[in-house]
Amino acid sequence: MKKILFATACTIVSYFALGQTQQNTLNTTGNVGVGTTNPATPLEVVGKSNLKGSVAIDSSVTIGDSMVVERDAKIKQDLRVDGKGVFEKKLKTKKDLIVKEDAHIDGDIIMEGYADSIQDYGIMFLDEDGRTFPKDRTSFARLILDIANAGKECLQDPYGNVIPVSPTWHSINPDIVSTGIWNCERNAKVGINTDDPQGYLHVIGFGATNTDRMLVIENPDYDNGNGNNVLFQVGGDGLVFAREIKVNLDNWPDYVFKEDYVLMPLSEVEKYIEENGHLPNVKSAKEIEKEGLNLGETNKMLMEKMEEMTLYMIELEKKVKALEEKLKNENK
Repeated sequence: MKKILFATACTIVSYFALGQTQQNTLNTTGNVGVGTTNPATPLEVVGKSNLKGSVAIDSSVTIGDSMVVERDAKIKQDLRVDGKGVFEKKLKTKKDLIVKEDAHIDGDIIMEGYADSIQDYGIMFLDEDGRTFPKDRTSFARLILDIANAGKECLQDPYGNVIPVSPTWHSINPDIVSTGIWNCERNAKVGINTDDPQGYLHVIGFGATNTDRMLVIENPDYDNGNGNNVLFQVGGDGLVFAREIKVNLDNWPDYVFKEDYVLMPLSEVEKYIEENGHLPNVKSAKEIEKEGLNLGETNKMLMEKMEEMTLYMIELEKKVKALEEKLKNENK
């Protein structure tokens, strides 16, 4: 009896040991179906599947219907979308975002800057109506980019109803474009209060007549049709046309009339001219050709010479009167 019990125990132990090491295998020519009796692939599951662990797939994956990822999805290489891609919330790219063809965006575009800000606005905010906001989102202007037409790189208009022209910037709020740097390519034209600039920089007045106020143009013979209404014009040959130029200066030469001013005798002035070929305290022709002419300093120097000349004439008049008085006394 003891031998029978021992043999039975050994059989049970052997059965459990075999169950721990045995693997379930299928024939390599057969298919496995879950929820179907006619599987068409090596593994076919009809209905929902719940996988609580990880899944490793060495080859491609084809999803015939939609796919929902409730948490993060990390793609280590390329992601290609042949159809439409819909992002209902944020889309962040830590490096370059390259769009080779058209991009249609129905919602807002927010540029957050280099710090990856978590605020709901950034450097610039472009809403779905085409309005461009600064960071505070308190003022706006419409931004339209017309890249397709050559020579019409940028157009900004608050209403969006204008015909694109060579680069024209417009803003309904001057604070938007009051500071910063604008960089235009060669042959570009900038117009202020005009959508048809006639020069590199063309400023039209804001009065009732809207006459030209400033014009930087290559052709010096340009006729604006308004006579001489251009207040400031720079030609391509270096000519500058202006109605008036004011220069802020200090130390104006009134010091010539002070009692401690030393007026050089005319004999010394004559000697200086013979040795140097120009007046004292005046730049030579070579210096002017090399350094150019400073309008403010030149006018100050001319005034100094005029005041010195006035003193010479006063002194000369005194000598003439003294001689006249002497001759008058001698002829009595």
